[in-house]
Amino acid sequence: MVNFFEWKHNHTKLHFLPQKLVHLPDHQTLVIADWHLGKITHFRKNGAFLPPVNNLKQIHEIQGLIAQLQIKTVILLGDVFHSKLNSDWFDFIEFLQINHHIQFILTKGNHDILPKAFYQIENLEVVKSYPIDEVIFSHEKIKIAPHQVNVIGHHHPGISIRGRARQHFKLPCFYFENQTLIIPAYGEHTGLFLYQKTEENRIYPIFGDEIIEYNP
Repeated sequence: MVNFFEWKHNHTKLHFLPQKLVHLPDHQTLVIADWHLGKITHFRKNGAFLPPVNNLKQIHEIQGLIAQLQIKTVILLGDVFHSKLNSDWFDFIEFLQINHHIQFILTKGNHDILPKAFYQIENLEVVKSYPIDEVIFSHEKIKIAPHQVNVIGHHHPGISIRGRARQHFKLPCFYFENQTLIIPAYGEHTGLFLYQKTEENRIYPIFGDEIIEYNP
């Protein structure tokens, strides 16, 4: 069983998953933002002292969700790959080939800078935005109609929550304000942009395998 927090826009259900993903159960669709594959390998090749990232661990996690949730479409909300070509790209290609029956939609992000030929894959479609009902998916915020919601990545949303004994916990979160839902970065070592709770926004932090609406 997959834990989730259900959020709706009109009749469209979006399930926030603690894996930092979104599931649209009525459309058999999984949404992944800001995977940033190749980021750590890129920095390590340039001399940064960083621990390696196990891409296969994340790929296996997504593969398990694809099977369990009977996913037919995967939306990649941009920045699927961090920078110049390195070995991590071929892990991604193998993942697409294994899932040849799945339609992958990439809403191209600012880090998706590989030549166009690299994205010419049979089950991968590259677009600026992708609509489902009145929900519009894109990497960054775009102009939408008043009755629509824009689901984006790019910002790597997080929140700092004060615990006991003056402790502070920085947690990834789902963030909603002004018709825009920002979902967490799936990639590791991507950092967080910390938001503050106001009367105008709604924040849904991830506490381990649980998601709640934050109302301090």
